[in-house]
Parts: sequence; structure tokens; C-alpha cells
Amino acid sequence: MAPGRKPTRSREEFVVAAIAFADEKGISALTLRSLGVELGAATTAVYRYFANKGDLILAMREALLVEAIPVTTGGAARERLIATAISFRDTARRHPCLSQIMGLPALEGDNGAAVMTFTIEALADLGLTGPALVRGYRQIESFVVGTSAYDFADAPRHLEDRLGRMRLVGREEFDRQLVDTESVEADNELAFITSFTWILDGLVAEALGTFSSPA
Repeated sequence: MAPGRKPTRSREEFVVAAIAFADEKGISALTLRSLGVELGAATTAVYRYFANKGDLILAMREALLVEAIPVTTGGAARERLIATAISFRDTARRHPCLSQIMGLPALEGDNGAAVMTFTIEALADLGLTGPALVRGYRQIESFVVGTSAYDFADAPRHLEDRLGRMRLVGREEFDRQLVDTESVEADNELAFITSFTWILDGLVAEALGTFSSPA
């Protein structure tokens, strides 16, 4: 390599670095220039792979969804959906920027579309059809992404912040159960999986005609 010449970075290296940058500083702070500075690369090197910030964010989302969505082609539809929800949440915990990215418009990509198809087909396997299938997908997407975004928005201080808020309630039940960050995290995860399974079971009950919908 010629003296003073900056090393050539691969597209994958830029994506990995962008995810780490956004996890620490947030999506709003990420620019192609800031990414180049972070890696000690010229901005032109970043533009070699990404035409703009939107292209970069889409590449980040595609990479994160590979990590977030397990290969669950076998097993019952209910178990596949539960495993996928837990895996997405685990990835959102490790990478707070994932929930921010999921909230951006017009960023489907191949993996984004595959996740939608996977979820819709699993719900169809549970017996949902027509408007119930459309609404069911929307409920699943909103709950999993929205809850993860709320729970991990202040990472890495999200557990301390939640504990502080719960202490403000001033009720003995909260003070007794939520005594430290570990108990807050355990309560968060139990609430997530319990609520998710209730949603799934409610959707199935509606599809079977055994649940009274408010609509």
C-alpha cells in the first residue's frame, strides 16, 4: 500500500461500523461523512457503496434483520411466531438502532419483505383470512416493534430509567417486585412474551369465531 493511502474498506465493514455508530449515537447523528471519519476513510469511499444516507440505512436494516429473524421453517405456526418475536427483541436489545430504523418509511428491502411474508403466512396457517389477516399482521408488527422501541429507547440506561419511573408510582407492589435492574428486566421480558402470546391467541380465537371483537 502506498504511503499515506487509506485502506480500502468493504461494503460489509461500512455497514457493521454504521450499526455500531448508530447504536451509540443514534440514527440522526449518522451521516456518510461521519461514517467515513469513524473509519478513517474518505467520504468518497463511502459513496462508492451508498448513494445517500437512505441507501446506507436500508443496508443496515437488511443486515440487522438477518440477525433478528431466525431460520424457523419447521414447527407449528404459533411457535414460529413466538420464536421470531423473541429473536427480534433480543436483536433490538443488542442494537438499539434497529427499532429506530424500523420506524422509518419506505425501507422494505428483500429481508424486510421476507419478514412480512413469513409473518403473514404463519398467521394464515393459524387460520386468519381476509380483514382478520390484515389486522392481525398490523397488530403483531406494531406490538413487537413498538414495544421493543419503547423498552430499549434509552439503552444502555433503559433499565435504570424504567426502575426510576416505577419507583415514582409509590405503590408497595411495585417497590416489592421491582427492586433492581435485574428484576426490571425480568418483568419486562415476562410482560412481553405474555402479551405477545395473548395477542396471538386472541387472533386465533377471533378467526375461529370464539372471540368477540370490538370492531
